[in-house]
Amino acid sequence: MDPNTWKPNPFAQPFVPKHFQYSGCSHVVPPVRQMTWRRWFFTKIFRGALVTVLSVTLITNVMFILDTSRKLQQPVNTATGSVTAGRHSSLSYPAICRARST
Repeated sequence: MDPNTWKPNPFAQPFVPKHFQYSGCSHVVPPVRQMTWRRWFFTKIFRGALVTVLSVTLITNVMFILDTSRKLQQPVNTATGSVTAGRHSSLSYPAICRARST
């Protein structure tokens, strides 16, 4: 279609954006719909479920971090593969620094 021969449709309705229908100003916000009891109830249920899921996730992650750090503090005997009693010395003071100082 050639842009020079284009003519607007005389029967078409003019385009009016929805945010201009309430007033002539573009910064006016349309009125907010009143919240019904059903919508309020489902909002509270959803918010409670979301808080519960996030709390369980947080507690699980903290327990995983504590369990991992506790396992790292127990040294593994390389000959037998068993965990020996006592604190792993590389976490409190690096073995490289200890070897250089002695």
